[in-house]
Amino acid sequence: MSGELFKHLAGRMIARVARRPLAHLLWILFSMICLYGLGLIAFAALRAPQVFPAWLTKADAVVYLKPGASPMEEQAAWEELSRWPELSSIRIVTRNEVYGRLEKQLGPWRGVLSGMGMKTLQASLEVCFQDSFKEQERREELIARMRLLPDVAEVLYGNGEGDRLKSILHWIGRGLSLSAGALVLLYTCAHWGWLLVLISGSRDELEVLWWVGAPDWLIRLPFLLSSWAAGAFGAIMALGLIALTNHSLETRLPLPLAALFVMDSGEWLLLGSVMSGISLLTGSVGVYLTTGPMRRVCSDDRSS
Repeated sequence: MSGELFKHLAGRMIARVARRPLAHLLWILFSMICLYGLGLIAFAALRAPQVFPAWLTKADAVVYLKPGASPMEEQAAWEELSRWPELSSIRIVTRNEVYGRLEKQLGPWRGVLSGMGMKTLQASLEVCFQDSFKEQERREELIARMRLLPDVAEVLYGNGEGDRLKSILHWIGRGLSLSAGALVLLYTCAHWGWLLVLISGSRDELEVLWWVGAPDWLIRLPFLLSSWAAGAFGAIMALGLIALTNHSLETRLPLPLAALFVMDSGEWLLLGSVMSGISLLTGSVGVYLTTGPMRRVCSDDRSS
């Protein structure tokens, strides 16, 4: 029974591809393009924490201590700034935390840190001003006072750039979300349109199957398999394009940027799962929604 069913399904799928080979090829290419765009957006979401880590926008100023500062000197600097009423919060960033941040940003290239001694890293204090302390001149005077403190190497003050960066990142995130939604909608509509053409082209065959009382799952299964196969081919080709894009950028960019385009096996698995899931879901829902109306059309034609 299973052998006969397999022959039946394979014969229907091959016959359908043979009738419209160009339509199948164009759909696979269109599927590849849409999934490639979705894959790039998903990749950007994966890399966003490395390019723009959360700590980047949290502090109004960063007080870098001298490389040789001891933990006691770090604590002394923190206690001194804690007494300043103009500051709302002060946080110590130790050398170990700096090392961990570098590891996250370098990703698969984190091995380059193995030869770096911990003493070469600088501990820092991330400070935030009081909300009422907004005058630019007063803030700059406060920064100048910070630079005079013992064991302070430099103070980086963004002049409100953190808030602007946070706003930019918010709009970039919204833009990527809207782009992903538009691509999913376009892919879904095109997928359902292709399935409708596919099912309409098999109308005579479907009428016979419905007439002899074939179960719905047997009628839908070949279309599901065709949809899943085309989506799988599109996803594989899209992953191949992403791999070529990443390899090209990795070999052309300097190390800090090249590290962003190296993906581990887990990330590839996640990306492939997202693409395949979108293809399987839209195909399954599309087949279910399109075969029902087609059956009613065939029934109305027979009754008339």
